[in-house]
Amino acid sequence: MSWLSRIASSLGLSLPPSSSVLTQTTDGLVLSSALDLKVKKYLKNYDSTSLLVGVYREGESTFKGYGESPPDASSVFQIASVSKLLTTAILAVWSEQAGIPLSRSLEELIGDQIPLSAQAKGITLYQLATHTSGLPRVPQVLLDKIEAAVGRHHIMDNPYHHIDERDVFDYLATTEGMRPAGQFDYSNYGMGLLAHIMERLTGQSLQELAKEGLLQPLNMSNTGITIDDRIRPHLITGYDAQGNKTEPWTFNALAGAGAFYSTGQDMMAFIRANFQDSKLSASKLEDSQSIAARLQLMQFSQNGVNLGWVGPSITQKMFGKHSPLWHNGLLAGYASFLAIDPEHKISVLILSNQGRDVTSLGVDITKAVLQ
Repeated sequence: MSWLSRIASSLGLSLPPSSSVLTQTTDGLVLSSALDLKVKKYLKNYDSTSLLVGVYREGESTFKGYGESPPDASSVFQIASVSKLLTTAILAVWSEQAGIPLSRSLEELIGDQIPLSAQAKGITLYQLATHTSGLPRVPQVLLDKIEAAVGRHHIMDNPYHHIDERDVFDYLATTEGMRPAGQFDYSNYGMGLLAHIMERLTGQSLQELAKEGLLQPLNMSNTGITIDDRIRPHLITGYDAQGNKTEPWTFNALAGAGAFYSTGQDMMAFIRANFQDSKLSASKLEDSQSIAARLQLMQFSQNGVNLGWVGPSITQKMFGKHSPLWHNGLLAGYASFLAIDPEHKISVLILSNQGRDVTSLGVDITKAVLQ
């Protein structure tokens, strides 16, 4: 794979469908022996991988860690592009509280502050949140700046550390490489831009918006963006696909696309909120129920697209007759997968400390839980 393909696919989608079928035990909350075999087969040639699997079913959740040093529900991972689901959740909460409809355009929101091309003026918050804006995955001008900073052979070494908010907004004056809006076209840039717009309009950082609007009400106390001295001891060491240790990525720009870290326990609180589960682990139950109601916005399809989640056409190809909502993520040292089925109230979470895609494994496990 070329260096350009590698950076373009980072924090993105890799979709090899799986055909294997697993068997669920009669105790639907316990990971089956067949599931163990599947996960252990995945880990067979990768001694450095620590992997956490979480399953939510019938209002109950369970976790199981794998690897030489199995993680538990309190272990911290960077969650890569699953961060996009938190970003769109923050959008759902903020837009309602601020009275700003998702149909608002960039021209209406920031047109008096930022030079916009004719194409950029019509982009809406909804289009950014659903990957239908037509914006590229990562604009070439940003890739060029990253390469100039680190060299072509190190393009995957913390790439978003080398660009800033000004670079993100400067691109909107030309939007070179932008396609017509309306079709699902995955964009890290677009989701990162969405967060920068919320920051610009509120005067708050994405971390502050997340804490006030989502993390505190849902008691997700070990989720955030900045890895500080409190979190670092609990962060699982990341490894690249070849088994070399990596440092966590730091995002000076486009944090909304993939900068969050979290734990299995915190992500399960997020999952419960999406299902409006009465057992929400929240410090303020009233706030958490209000957020849960807003998160339903993320699951309501408009023109076949959901806020933050991957398009249903891809889902149908992967899951067959079932159509759960899902997202995956991939950084140099971490990988993630999250699927939820709102109809059957089932969810599967995978967090890994190695930069190897876990989508096929996630699809297999989700199929098993749905049986």
